[in-house]
Amino acid sequence: MYSVNYHDDNNCVAQYDFSVSVSNISPVNSSFLLSQLFQDLCDGCGYSINNIDSTYEVSNDISLSEYAIKCGYKLPDDFLLVMMKNKNSFVERVDFVLSDLSCVSKSINSFNFFKKSKSSNEDIASSMSKICSSFSRNLCDLRSKCINILRYNIIPEIIKSIFDSTVIDGDCDRKMTYPEMEQLFLYFVTALEKLIVVKILYYLRDFCSKNNDLSSLVSLVTYSNKFISSQGYNGISMTDLDCPAAFTDKFGKYTSFMAVAKIDEIVVDFWGSLNNVLKKIVGYKCSCIYNYSDSAHDDIEKLLSTFKVLIKEKIDKKIAEEEIEDSIRTFLKCIFIWSKADDIEINRALIFDNIIGYMHNFISKKSANSVLGVVSSFKKKLLLSKRHLVTYGKHLSTIADRWGVRLHPEDDCKISSIKRKFSAKYSNAINNKFREIIEMEYRFSDGTVVSMIDWDKISKNLFPIAQETVRFIVDAECEELSRFLCGARIIEDINLFDGCFAGTRKVTSDEIDSILKISADYAYCKNRNISSKLWKNLIKSKSKSKSNKFNVSKDNCFCSSVEPVTDMVPVSSPSVQTELPVIVSIPVELLCKRDKIISMWGLNLHPDDDKLIMFVRKKFSVQIKHHLSRLFYGMLKNRTVLPSGTVVRDSSWLIISNELSEIAAESVDFISKNQNKELNRVLSKARVVDVDKGDSSYCVVRRVTDDEKNNLMSRVSKVVCKRLNASIRLSWLHVVNEYSTDIGYGYREKYKGICGIAREGIWGVKLRYTDNIDILNIRKKFSSRIKFAVHAKFASMIINNHKFEDGTFISSCAWFRISRRLFPIAKDEVKYILEEESRELEGIISKARAVVDSELDRELTDEEKLTILGNVMKLVNKALKNLFRNTWEGVIFSLSGNCVDIKNCVEIYNSQANRIDEVITSSDCSLAVEKFDVCNKSDDIKISICYEDDLAILNVRNKFSRIITKCITDKYSELINRGYIFNERTALNKLFWKKVSKKMLPIIKREVDPIMESERTKIGDLLSKSRVDISLLGSISKDRVVREITLEERNMILESIMKLVDKQVMRNFGRIWNRIIKLPSVRLRHIREEDRSELDSVKLEFIGSLGSVVDEVVSSLSSGVDLSFACLDDLISNISRIVSERGHNLFNEGGFLDRVELLLSCARVVEIKGNDRFITNEEKRFVLKDFMHMIDSDIDCLIKKRIIKLSNVFLSAK
Repeated sequence: MYSVNYHDDNNCVAQYDFSVSVSNISPVNSSFLLSQLFQDLCDGCGYSINNIDSTYEVSNDISLSEYAIKCGYKLPDDFLLVMMKNKNSFVERVDFVLSDLSCVSKSINSFNFFKKSKSSNEDIASSMSKICSSFSRNLCDLRSKCINILRYNIIPEIIKSIFDSTVIDGDCDRKMTYPEMEQLFLYFVTALEKLIVVKILYYLRDFCSKNNDLSSLVSLVTYSNKFISSQGYNGISMTDLDCPAAFTDKFGKYTSFMAVAKIDEIVVDFWGSLNNVLKKIVGYKCSCIYNYSDSAHDDIEKLLSTFKVLIKEKIDKKIAEEEIEDSIRTFLKCIFIWSKADDIEINRALIFDNIIGYMHNFISKKSANSVLGVVSSFKKKLLLSKRHLVTYGKHLSTIADRWGVRLHPEDDCKISSIKRKFSAKYSNAINNKFREIIEMEYRFSDGTVVSMIDWDKISKNLFPIAQETVRFIVDAECEELSRFLCGARIIEDINLFDGCFAGTRKVTSDEIDSILKISADYAYCKNRNISSKLWKNLIKSKSKSKSNKFNVSKDNCFCSSVEPVTDMVPVSSPSVQTELPVIVSIPVELLCKRDKIISMWGLNLHPDDDKLIMFVRKKFSVQIKHHLSRLFYGMLKNRTVLPSGTVVRDSSWLIISNELSEIAAESVDFISKNQNKELNRVLSKARVVDVDKGDSSYCVVRRVTDDEKNNLMSRVSKVVCKRLNASIRLSWLHVVNEYSTDIGYGYREKYKGICGIAREGIWGVKLRYTDNIDILNIRKKFSSRIKFAVHAKFASMIINNHKFEDGTFISSCAWFRISRRLFPIAKDEVKYILEEESRELEGIISKARAVVDSELDRELTDEEKLTILGNVMKLVNKALKNLFRNTWEGVIFSLSGNCVDIKNCVEIYNSQANRIDEVITSSDCSLAVEKFDVCNKSDDIKISICYEDDLAILNVRNKFSRIITKCITDKYSELINRGYIFNERTALNKLFWKKVSKKMLPIIKREVDPIMESERTKIGDLLSKSRVDISLLGSISKDRVVREITLEERNMILESIMKLVDKQVMRNFGRIWNRIIKLPSVRLRHIREEDRSELDSVKLEFIGSLGSVVDEVVSSLSSGVDLSFACLDDLISNISRIVSERGHNLFNEGGFLDRVELLLSCARVVEIKGNDRFITNEEKRFVLKDFMHMIDSDIDCLIKKRIIKLSNVFLSAK
């Protein structure tokens, strides 16, 4: 007799009878016998059922609502819906598993010979035992499968739903108490478990109803239990279940899965709080070792060796502080335990001990991994310090190095904060003093007057003045430091130090004096550096305000005497300004941008003035963009009506550009006028560099003339006007895209005031942002699980030398060689994970809502839910290929092990069509040339080209394959376009390859033979440097044994590769020809050069506009994301998809497509005879297709550049 025991707060015991009874039955008639047969089957499954039919009906209809009402509360409709979905999912799985019983029923039909036979009762009894035996055998197996499905697939979902649910108690919602949760859990799971019995009974009743005569025959025999009667015949025993499916013995005795989940939650929460404490303590200890230890590496290793003791101490201390044991004891009084009633308290104590032991083991392992990460970061810091010692002859500065004592880290930070505060005061005081003595032409004590000379020459006079200026600041800093140091702490024992006071003592007066002296020395050096830097900046700023004429020698030196400016430009000239500049020496670097500046402005403007003009333009350009953004957004929001009657919407730029450009230009007129004034002022002071025509090393710097200034102003105005038009268009596109809300997965929802229509996402339905994030998180979670499972599978296959169905063994080769075999295996390995992911996604999608506009959303229809789930799983399955490939490469790298180089001679003495028989130190071997392997049949020795060399050869083959394909394509196109005539005076026609191959082969082979010969040479060079990997089949060693490739092996492998290349090229001849003859004769490359140039300009302008879109997407998607490899693939995939979609939208809506179509309508193609013509509509379609392919390629290139930068950020963070 077993009981479920439950103790409430009053220590009352409620026993729920799950006892098993066995009935002894004397059959009376066939109907009674049939019912008795059901009864005995149920007894064999561990349950006693009195009324089969009523049980079936009740069990199949689990009413949680009625149960809740009996308990005094109501369950929400959403919760009931989720629970019924779990039930339906379980029933479907059970039906699928139990469908095997139908096969048993069909096989038992062979016993119909009873109808025609007059067998004795013994024969009938024996046959009946066979029937029961067959059914029992299958029932044992299938029942276990069904219970495993319930325990490991359905129960976790039920627990999660119950934990998250609330109940309606009267007029308000509340959380369920834990006893209520567990009672509901046991009720529902027990009902599901009984469904297994109901389903089994259904199959047997169906069998018996089809064999009515069998019942009447069996009624002649007396038996009590069909499973017991079968036991003697075939040794089958249907024992009772140890416990219901809702219970598990994780903690030594049978507790419910609900209790186990709650205990796990308590343990994880406890570990979270403890982990922060441990990381802080270990961080302080590592910091102490780094800053104060004389043997840092040894102390770090000692710290690692004491981790277990430290963790155990902190666990025990934390358990005592948080009274976690009392919490667990209290919780154990509220749980159900499947046990004998008289042993309940003993079992409760045993469960408690097991929980505490489990918690210690769990926290110890998790904490060890966590603190190891902290220690690793300090190890890197120590390594950096060591490198600094090798490079600069000294370690990186530590706290002990800085102050000469083991100052507490918090006190060191406080001192640094004080010194930073006074450092700013030093800079301000010294800067003001230097400016003052320059303006008053200060005279030093030695009689010299201050002048703008180098710091090295003036510092002996100037630095004492700076010191005197900041003396009162130094005194104030010293006073504040002295007050603070009175309470400072010194670390006495780094082993006891815990980051606060343990292992520390108060600083002594001598130590305070020592620290203050070091601080004063530091302040002296700091002020000297500040003075030097400020003086150099003053000299630089003063020199820029003057101009001089100078000679420039070819050795880049300066000339002190130059000819007057008036000799270069007559004073009588009316275009010369009255005030001439002061002549200064200018370095030769100003000539480096001469050609670019002349091309821009028409004369050799001084480089500094060129930069000043650019600065003014940029300053006002920012103001214009800001003004236009506010203008356009207001127009969009207010639905402004243009003079033509058009309402401003997020329309294509070409549609509204005329009216909008005029309005925008008028609105920024005041900014343009201010810009012109500023530019006029700058140009009035601009300088021109005149270079002597006879001697290019000689130049004169002068002011611009009035005519030159007017010409410059005209050029600047044109540039500004052109830039204004571009700014107006780009600002419009920016506003349309910027003032919309990104709700994830490739679509944006625009504000209600802008547009009520938003683009749909990749799922086919717009979901809320939170729903998309939930989907993304589930994908990330299961992606990690899939990667882990596949990694373990691949590693196991390699270590165990997995043998494929065709008899070949796995090897560490490139993914492309083995993917067709490994992909199905990996897919089968993770199919259960994918099914679980699909179920979790289905749960998320069932709660998701579709976005109607910025304020409204709605429930999804059943059809939409199926569509979204299908699209998500398509994306998941599509990502598997890259995931498997990356995992395989990671496994190959991780299992590569050490490399042992040996010298070995391989001699070839026989070769066949596809294999090579060889001797390797007296062993017969064979080489599979397609994979470049040598396998010994007798000794299980395997020789293959190293993985890296195999990939290098593949890259060369791919490279030359692209070159050959392009060569063939170009040659075919050339022959077709010029109407090639063969020697027999017949023209080349666009017929299928079979009909023209004999004539075309000699021509095309002449083109590709030189390329193939280059490929042979390149591959031969690689093979000469290649090495072969030798391993014993069945060996689990990770060491690689490699040797140099022999000349015979190289030649044979090279010939084999080139045979494959030749075969591939021959296939490509026909495939490329048949493709080209179907294409039009005119493509993008055939139109005129000027038309292609116009198209290139459009393409460059579009790519320039797309750059801001890429920056925005990368910034928005990568912000706030955990930098880990697990999510990097998903992040890059999202960036590529969103940028690609928005790029195409920008191309279409930004007017670029309209411009391209307009250009193509005027495009011409030059024919063979020299005359040109407009391209036809059909040709235009293919030219546009070529152009769009170029756009797609440029978009991909732009994305890849940004992804490389993003990947580098992830790697550096890792």
